[in-house]
Amino acid sequence: MSQPFLDDSPMDGSLPPCSLAEFQQPRLRRGPFILKIFWDDEAPEPPHYFAAQRECQNAALFQLMQAAVGPDYAELGPILVDPCPETKEAAEANLFAFSREVRLQQSGAFDASLFQVTVVPRMRQCFGWLKLTGRDLLRLLPRKLLPPYIKVSGVRRSIRQDACYTAVVCEFVEEAENDPEVVQQVLDFFWCVGFSHIMTPKASNWKNGVLVDLSDIVHPRGYG
Repeated sequence: MSQPFLDDSPMDGSLPPCSLAEFQQPRLRRGPFILKIFWDDEAPEPPHYFAAQRECQNAALFQLMQAAVGPDYAELGPILVDPCPETKEAAEANLFAFSREVRLQQSGAFDASLFQVTVVPRMRQCFGWLKLTGRDLLRLLPRKLLPPYIKVSGVRRSIRQDACYTAVVCEFVEEAENDPEVVQQVLDFFWCVGFSHIMTPKASNWKNGVLVDLSDIVHPRGYG
């Protein structure tokens, strides 16, 4: 739970290297705007679900995958995965298949049992992260945009002036009906490349066939 999930380098449009190390420990690059703010900025003790970490790692992985299937990395060879990963080891192998190192190892090899990944389905774009203090938020945001006091599992939540918050900048996805076939295709992709669902996924976290809350899924090396 203590592994880092933020990268201080800016999200400036350059392609990530897609190294094996990045897939093993995904980190989200820094962005210049605010959209989604997480209540907790430190990993809980004892270890359990940490929303900021999970969402940042998942966003970083999808950025790596999107870059990996693009033309800039075509010379590395195909991305070959087990179409039916039934173990944690198989799920991890499918995730790492997008990396530069694994693709170079598999280049020229042929295995009819493997499936070649050539596209990543439509995902909500993430433009990086920011750190903001509660004092910044209370000073800069109009009152009507400040989150209200809420109670979650008996814990009262509110913006505290002395706290530091992680914010993630995401694409705004318009409200629209979900096409069941499109959603199923995305779910099939998640499973094929090693992701699993949380115990209580929410249909409301999908808009227009796009998963808008990346905390709904867990990558093979993540804490679920």
